Amino acid sequence: MFKSPLPILILICALAVFHMLDFGHWSNESAIRSDGYGYYGYIEGTLVHGDPLNTLHGEIPGREGYRSWMHEGLPGKHLPKMTMGLAYAWVPGFYIADALAEIFDYKRNGWTTPYQLSVAFTAILFLLLGCWALWHVLYQRFSALVSSITVFIVFYGTNLLHYSTSDSGMSHVYSFGLIALYLLLNDKWLKHYKTNTLLWMSLVLGWIVLIRPTNITIGLVTPIMLFANTGSLKELIKPKLALAALIAFLPIIPQLVFWKFTTGHWVTYSYEDEAFYWLTGNFIQGLFSYRNGWLLYTPVMVFSLIGLFFNKRLDKGLYWASIAVIALHIYITFSWWCWYYGGSLSIRPMIDMYALCAFGLAGLLSYSFMRSRALSAALIALMSLFVWNNLLQTNFFYKGAITDSTMTKKAFYAFFMNSKVTSDLSLIGDAYRDADTDRLRKGLPERTDFDTILIDSVARVKLDGETEMIVLSKSSDFSPNLKVQAKEVITIRNQMIKVTFETYCDDYDAAKLLGVISFRKDDVTYDYRAADLVYTNPIDDQVNTSSIFFTKPRNVPDDAELSTYLWLTGIGEAELKLIELKLIEVTYSEDQ
Repeated sequence: MFKSPLPILILICALAVFHMLDFGHWSNESAIRSDGYGYYGYIEGTLVHGDPLNTLHGEIPGREGYRSWMHEGLPGKHLPKMTMGLAYAWVPGFYIADALAEIFDYKRNGWTTPYQLSVAFTAILFLLLGCWALWHVLYQRFSALVSSITVFIVFYGTNLLHYSTSDSGMSHVYSFGLIALYLLLNDKWLKHYKTNTLLWMSLVLGWIVLIRPTNITIGLVTPIMLFANTGSLKELIKPKLALAALIAFLPIIPQLVFWKFTTGHWVTYSYEDEAFYWLTGNFIQGLFSYRNGWLLYTPVMVFSLIGLFFNKRLDKGLYWASIAVIALHIYITFSWWCWYYGGSLSIRPMIDMYALCAFGLAGLLSYSFMRSRALSAALIALMSLFVWNNLLQTNFFYKGAITDSTMTKKAFYAFFMNSKVTSDLSLIGDAYRDADTDRLRKGLPERTDFDTILIDSVARVKLDGETEMIVLSKSSDFSPNLKVQAKEVITIRNQMIKVTFETYCDDYDAAKLLGVISFRKDDVTYDYRAADLVYTNPIDDQVNTSSIFFTKPRNVPDDAELSTYLWLTGIGEAELKLIELKLIEVTYSEDQ
């Protein structure tokens, strides 16, 4: 085994680039999306529009104008919701992308393919930085084999894969990379107490805090390890600590100046009515809920938490630091009002601390290797299953089958360890359920009971008795389409489109009927889904009714066309009696 991280880094780099190109968000201008719109605002305002205070926000029409999320500050000035930490990472790539855009005749607007690729490749660079630093941290305590396996599992067996290759505009892969680097510098400083190492640590810590202020907890690793290993903190009670604090503050100064110019205040809380609820955190839900629960969607991390307790004799300082900081991070993470973190695969803020979690994972692997071949083989086999499941989940999430915040028990078990899911559960009414964000924002329990209210009957085609009956068979397996303009089915929060099919069939199990919906314009398909028709107590040789539910994707233009039809995928025959399309609102019936 090479006593070098190079082989595992080459493998991770190849896989990361493959998945990034395969997901293809860079090709449709969506590598920067979701929270990325907040972080990218500093690049867009300053480098694209030459407008650092965002005074032109809302003034430039269409897609040539601002796309970033902004709040209004002082009159005529706007500020992004997020901080500017990621902008520091993206600046070099922006200038490379800008030069390439000019050479290859792309629009130089900050959003075309070269700029999207610059963000995607920057994310991979920070992934590799984190994996390189983490390997060296682990190798000081474990074998090269254990270190390499651990680094690979942290990347390929967790949601780090998704957030380093698909949602690369999010902050988490950057925090992962910088925190791993901080841990490596911390190890180096604790050996020799060199001032220059302490200053580099401080600079990295300042950048970590700027990107995501709650990650300041990683700074506790140093005093905890120092005290656990020496019984004293005297190395931190020296004049050089003041210089270190100043260095840590340097990355934050531009942010404070920006806030002062845009809001009139040196420090601004830009999340408005979003808050932490420190006394009513959702810890059990955050760890185990079917709605993104960390240990359900990233089960390999169960081994990490168990493995932490195998490491006390190996490194007492890192043992106590890991337990303390991970526990504190869990407390902070799940005290946030949106404990499931909205558009998230698993719990994305936990990625930030995966370098610490890796210590436990490596500890358990090392223990199993020393105990017996059977134990280590069983552990590797189980971890491999979880890696495979993570690949499935990542693919399902990319396709929208595993949703960001509406998963239920039914939906979770449909996809867990299952590579043969053919039906789109998003079209089945009880497979997904929206979070009660109105009450969560207030720190209150969610309501659970729903009423369905009809908003509008958009289209209806009754076939039996009015037109020639539609008979589906193996030679004619598609029904005619029911078509409407996309602009007629606008769905906002709590609103859905309901399509109802009335069918007659001798044997429903054999027929395997699917309801299909698609949004198309010209030759472009914006959305396509197919769902098994689910009947309540279906009776053969009788007319049965089934409905599918869905929302209109945001990327569908108004002049696109929604079509829905019945598809017989099995054997036998089926008769279609009715297709009906309605716009409904699913609202809470409780008033708690």
